Amino acid sequence: MLVANLSNAYVAEGHESAVISLCHAADVGNSPKSETKIMERVETGGGTAISLGIRNRHNIFSGMRALKKQLELLQPDIIHVHTARALLYFVGAGPKIPIILTHHNSKLSFPPLTFKLFDRLVSSYVAISDECKGLIKKSATRPVIKIRNAAGTAFRTGSPRTLPQQHFEILCVGAISEQKNYQLLIRAAPLLEKLMEESGKSILIQVAGDGAGIDQLQKMTQKANADKIMTFLGSCDDVPDLIKTADLFVNCSKYEGLPLAILEAMSGGLPIVATDVAGNKELVDHDRNGLRIPLGKPELLAQAIADVLQDSDRYRAMSIASLAKSKDYAIEASAEKHLALYGKTVSVI
Repeated sequence: MLVANLSNAYVAEGHESAVISLCHAADVGNSPKSETKIMERVETGGGTAISLGIRNRHNIFSGMRALKKQLELLQPDIIHVHTARALLYFVGAGPKIPIILTHHNSKLSFPPLTFKLFDRLVSSYVAISDECKGLIKKSATRPVIKIRNAAGTAFRTGSPRTLPQQHFEILCVGAISEQKNYQLLIRAAPLLEKLMEESGKSILIQVAGDGAGIDQLQKMTQKANADKIMTFLGSCDDVPDLIKTADLFVNCSKYEGLPLAILEAMSGGLPIVATDVAGNKELVDHDRNGLRIPLGKPELLAQAIADVLQDSDRYRAMSIASLAKSKDYAIEASAEKHLALYGKTVSVI
């Protein structure tokens, strides 16, 4: 979604933009419907959306051929890679074009020594947070530029939230994965339900996101007697609408880069309850626009959610703080910084 939003911003500034994915969503267990929507977003914004259709991502040579063909057709001035895996295909594609790589997490999915290869391919790196920048600089020799993630304009609201009286809706957004740690929220759900009942309130927890483990999480929810208040929506194309109707956003990840979903929720004026981990720390100022809780403590997660939802003055103050902080993560500013980097890189080459 970040890449699609940036593509639209580039086109609006008079540039041409093409977004290339390595494979089709279904081939890696993701939603074809969401893939179609994002590609339509790129095309509607005036860009070009292409899938290389690599069914076996381990077949590097077929990927090299497919990528080289597209580069010959597009003739780009600069290439921005948003997944380290794609750099392997450029070894054989051999473009005489500057390449930039963004690393989108506070952990590496590859050995640090791989940066020795990356340094031979890229002109510079983009880090989305201070922690990501520090991580890259430990191993890379090329320049590292911090450009933070940004939420799209569809999530923006002009006024802070007001806490409802009786029924609260909690929203989580993110692919079903070990990183997102939804098990913690499942364990917290029955505790939260009890806290809400004690104050005469009701609550609904919605998780928007798909993945191979969704059936297992649904079974875990039933076993924990949390299925009355917690539901897994699967792949969703209406996240802006979900944020508009939600009262609180929760992130219970084990680690993050700079989570786009939190940025989107902040832009919509939602207070945030999140785990106190890399990525979340930069966005959630404890007791200002939300609360941070330690990993592995479902009782503290339940209590933090209840604390925010049971104090209307505190809730409104956090909503105001979320809106104020979200202005530092506007897509227009992110696009401007990216374009400045592209221009500088091309002029040097």
